[in-house]
Amino acid sequence: MIATSAQDLLDGELNVPIDVDENGLVVVTGTDAMPCMSSASYVWTGANFDGYNSDPDCDGWNSVEPGTQARIGDLTATGPEWSAQPTCTLSCAEELRIYCIEKAP
Repeated sequence: MIATSAQDLLDGELNVPIDVDENGLVVVTGTDAMPCMSSASYVWTGANFDGYNSDPDCDGWNSVEPGTQARIGDLTATGPEWSAQPTCTLSCAEELRIYCIEKAP
């Protein structure tokens, strides 16, 4: 179980990483010797660690132009980096998985 509640999900720590794809398979990642240079374990989030939107976000997720960027998370992380890498963003031209985080009103 990733988290026990919505509040637990967004407190900056996960029980286990979100590293299983839509088919139930564990996502295989390479090593990332140069953070922010390889997309092996990154996912699009456009969020801070608390789940709130955070610029940049590929112009509202409408652009794949190399000059636009978005906030990323790390699918191998259980700390705040799972939804927000604090030191980098990636070009929207990259092909990554996506975490869509919706907070109830």
